[in-house]
Amino acid sequence: MTTASTTTRTRSSLGIGSSSLPIVRSRTKLLAGIAVTIFAAMFASVVYGSVGDRTDVVSLVKDVEQGHAITASDLGVAQVSVSGDIRTIASKDRSQLVGQVATTHLSAGSLLAPSSLSRGAALGPGQVKVAALMKPGQYPVAMKPGDSVRLVLPDAPADASAAPIIGTVASIDNVSDVSGSSTVTFTTDDAVANAVASAGATGDLAAVVRS
Repeated sequence: MTTASTTTRTRSSLGIGSSSLPIVRSRTKLLAGIAVTIFAAMFASVVYGSVGDRTDVVSLVKDVEQGHAITASDLGVAQVSVSGDIRTIASKDRSQLVGQVATTHLSAGSLLAPSSLSRGAALGPGQVKVAALMKPGQYPVAMKPGDSVRLVLPDAPADASAAPIIGTVASIDNVSDVSGSSTVTFTTDDAVANAVASAGATGDLAAVVRS
């Protein structure tokens, strides 16, 4: 009896009763809940902070081939967070892009960059557009819409003093065959249009990009 009474008094003096263990567990759960709440608040702050830093930029909703003019239905808006090294176009400028020409193949879902477009060449007085079938090697690989070019005909005079035929690349469309040929449309003077068109129809036209 003395031993049991002494043990009871000892547990009581240390504050360890039969009801103490549930209290300890409740405090542990409370502290864990507070920690989870704090972490969730910090996570939400980071996520919503990142969303707030995003910018509306122009994206492509459809594929656009090189040399094709941009239409309103080709363009969409994406919310992104980009670094200063990536060039994009703000969504507020989307309407200004319609009618510009793709300088390279543009894939659906990609962001539109200023270097991907060219305003091309508007027709001036006495100017026309002429199409030519051109094979690889007849024009520089890097040639793109908007480039000023010197057009070389097969029967061009050897005299270097002769006035060159100057044109501007309006569009480049790849032909669906194994030859790798392209249909290139040039803006040039009406006075030389027939000669350029004739050489272009037979695949004998060449183009040199002017600096």
